[in-house]
Amino acid sequence: MYTMLKHLHQTSMVLSLLVVIIAFVGVIFNLSFAQKKVLKIAPHILYTLAIITAILMIVQIGAYEHKWLASKAVGFVLYVLSASYALKWARNTPMRIVGLVSAIVWLAVTASIAISKNSLF
Repeated sequence: MYTMLKHLHQTSMVLSLLVVIIAFVGVIFNLSFAQKKVLKIAPHILYTLAIITAILMIVQIGAYEHKWLASKAVGFVLYVLSASYALKWARNTPMRIVGLVSAIVWLAVTASIAISKNSLF
């Protein structure tokens, strides 16, 4: 069960990044598909799936007190905020690029924390 949850969690995170990148390209080049409802809803569904699977994995292994989980949660929040900045809040292309790069970096940091199980704190 844990392995299935882990793979579902990882898949949801990879798909969320893929959707963010596709939406980013659409926004940068002002393409019509960037306004499609599916590109606006999909990240929220994938984030929710990632959170639910993370909680279920934590409950299953009883890892309530591990500091690396807090670091991973902070990294996830910063990833989501950076992606939102890149797609919604940034006012120009250079700032959108900064937001996307930031999102990718935070996702990489979060993945590194998950693999190494070492806290940032």
